[in-house]
Amino acid sequence: RRFLFVFPAVSGHLNPSLPVARSLVEAGHEVHYLCFEPMRAAIEDTGAEFHSAVDVLPELYSGRQAGLGGAFGSLQKEFGVVDSFLVAFLKLRAVQLELELPGMSRFLRTLAPNAVIYCPIASSGAAFGASLLKIPSVALLTFAGPGARDPTWRAMLHGQCASVEELDLELQSFLPNVAAVGRLKEAYGLDHPLGLAKPFGKIDTLPLSRLTLVTTTEDLQDPLSLELAEVYKSSGAVFAYVGPLLDCPGALRAGTHKDHGPDCASKLRSGLEVSDRVKSSDNSSCTNVVTAVREARAAGRKVVLVSMGTFITGDAPTWGWHGRALDCNGKPRGLTGREICQAAWAGAFDAFGADNAESGPLLV
Repeated sequence: RRFLFVFPAVSGHLNPSLPVARSLVEAGHEVHYLCFEPMRAAIEDTGAEFHSAVDVLPELYSGRQAGLGGAFGSLQKEFGVVDSFLVAFLKLRAVQLELELPGMSRFLRTLAPNAVIYCPIASSGAAFGASLLKIPSVALLTFAGPGARDPTWRAMLHGQCASVEELDLELQSFLPNVAAVGRLKEAYGLDHPLGLAKPFGKIDTLPLSRLTLVTTTEDLQDPLSLELAEVYKSSGAVFAYVGPLLDCPGALRAGTHKDHGPDCASKLRSGLEVSDRVKSSDNSSCTNVVTAVREARAAGRKVVLVSMGTFITGDAPTWGWHGRALDCNGKPRGLTGREICQAAWAGAFDAFGADNAESGPLLV
C-alpha cells in the first residue's frame, strides 16, 4: 500500500505523525510526505520519501515565502491584511485553499496513494483534494480533542476585543474571501463557508475523513458541546482517542518553530536547518533527562513535566520567546513568552520545590 502524509512545518503537528509513518514503513508499506525542507531530516529518518510542498504547489508558493502557516505571511502583504494571526488566517484560508488545490490535485493523481493522512488544523488542502478525488483520508488531530478549537479561538478573540459575531460578519464582507469562496464552488463544487463554520469551533475537514486520530485520551480532552458533538455525529465524523504518539528511542524529531531571523528565508528555500532536530540517542542532555525520569519512577518518586511549547521555541511576533499578543488596535500587549515561561517555572518551583535535588517530585 502507498500512503501520503501532509503536514505543516510545525513540530507539534508533525512529530506525532512520525511514529505512525515509521510503523507503516516497517510493515512494508510505501510512505510519502508532503511537507517543508526544515522537516526533511526528521521525515526521512522514518524511511518515508520527502516531497517539498514549495515544489509541488507552485500556484501557491511561486513568488511567495513558505512559513509556519503555509504562505499566509506573503498573502497578508498581497491583500493588505494587517489583522492578528487568527483573523488573517480566517480571512485568507479560502484564498490559500484555491491556490493550493491545483497542485495538490496534480500530486495526488500522480502519486495515487491508497490513503492520505493529514493535519486537519493546518493542511486542509489535503483533505479537500483527497475528497475530490475519492481517496480515503485520516485526520491526525493534535489539539486537545475535537472541542478544543472553540475555547482556543474564543480566548484569542477576547484578547483582541472581538466577538464571534463581529468576526463572522467581517469574514463575509472581506471581498477577496467572498471571491475565492465563489470560485471554489464554481471550480470544485466545494461549499466552503463564507463566514465561520457553524457551530463555532467546528473543524470542517473532519467529516471528510474516514477516521480522526486524536492525540489525547477521551477523559482528558477539552469539553465538546452537545451541539458540536451532534454536528460531528450527523456528518459521519469518527474519532479514535489514541493518546500521545511517541516514537522509538533514538528517533529523529523536528524541533523549534523558527520562521524569522537572519537569512531564514534562504534557509527555507535551500533546506538548511531552520528548526532544531534532536537525536535522542546521541544527545547527552536529552539522555540525562530520560535517565533521571526513569530513576525517579523506579524509586516511586513523582515526576512533574512543565511544558511551555512554542513560548520557548517560537520566534513569531505573537508567540515565542520574545513574542507578545496583540490588543484591539493591533499593538503588542501583555507578557512575552519568556516572561510567561519564567512565571510558570517559578510557580512550579514554589509548588513542588524542595531543599535538595533528591527530595520532592522531579521537575522537568
